Amino acid sequence: MKTAIITAAGSGSRFGSKKQFERLNDKIVLDYSVEFFKELGFNVIVTVPQEDIEFVKKRYKFANIVQGSNERFFSVYNGLQLIDEGIVLIHDAARPILSKTKIFELLNQVSKQKATILATKCTDTLKFVQDGNVKFTIIRDNIYCAQTPQGFDTKMLKNAFEMSIKDNLVFTDEASLWEHYYSSVSIVEGFRYNIKITTKEDLKLASCILNDIFL
Repeated sequence: MKTAIITAAGSGSRFGSKKQFERLNDKIVLDYSVEFFKELGFNVIVTVPQEDIEFVKKRYKFANIVQGSNERFFSVYNGLQLIDEGIVLIHDAARPILSKTKIFELLNQVSKQKATILATKCTDTLKFVQDGNVKFTIIRDNIYCAQTPQGFDTKMLKNAFEMSIKDNLVFTDEASLWEHYYSSVSIVEGFRYNIKITTKEDLKLASCILNDIFL
């Protein structure tokens, strides 16, 4: 079984509104990832704020909708309670541009390695800044930028979550959780179009990319 947990429970404090429900061309942002995984035959689980559960249930009658949290960690944990086995992909709703080729590569790698994420090699020059001043330049040779989806063996990931809660530890992403309790996480080279919508400018950029891809 293959499951996608789409995290869409953010309050949008930085964006200024709930970006997962913002219009993006002829859809809302959340539509893109939900419809993408449905088309590929995934069991779809969506985590959303409590006040939006009914709206999302009506919009995606085929999906399982669960209450999320402002913290991604607890949203994913809630979603995991609905499944017991197979491969699970964790995806941010704020990344609406997905590639079927990359998803198939990711699934193949997870089946072998148990834990794999999409990531792109960093191309920018990185500076460590403190008090408004550059302290040193970070060598970027082995630096990658993590993307989503992040894919895992479901049973092992659930076990890691249980250990983390018992230890009173919270991680910013599932790869960090896996690294702490198991071992290293493999990567599949991501793609530049897989941008995360964080600002209004990102929303405009995503619109341009989608227009260019699908026209």
